Amino acid sequence: MRLEVVDSGENLAVMAFAPGRRLNTGTAGLDLFPGMWGGRYWFARLLVREQWRGKGVGSAILRRVQEHCTARQLGIYCLPNPYGDGSMEALVRFYDRHGFQAQADGALVWDPVPGPVAV
Repeated sequence: MRLEVVDSGENLAVMAFAPGRRLNTGTAGLDLFPGMWGGRYWFARLLVREQWRGKGVGSAILRRVQEHCTARQLGIYCLPNPYGDGSMEALVRFYDRHGFQAQADGALVWDPVPGPVAV
């Protein structure tokens, strides 16, 4: 799977492409608004095409997002919202497996581990 990252400084997009395919199999979009969400990216969306769900596409995209955020020393703030036939419980478990912590306001937060970053 090929992952492409587009970083404008205030917006971050990560797209996944299966071998030999021009149409993306999944995408993530994050926005940075200085002074909001404790200096974290706002995780606007993580979408995986239905036929690619359950095949590691979402995890691959999220790991790449986390690598990028670690390099920039920025966390992620997310208000989970299941789309289609997804359940909130499954979505929270997915983010929990990737190190996100539940907050009192219902948000999920992930922060990079401080220290040297290998790029």
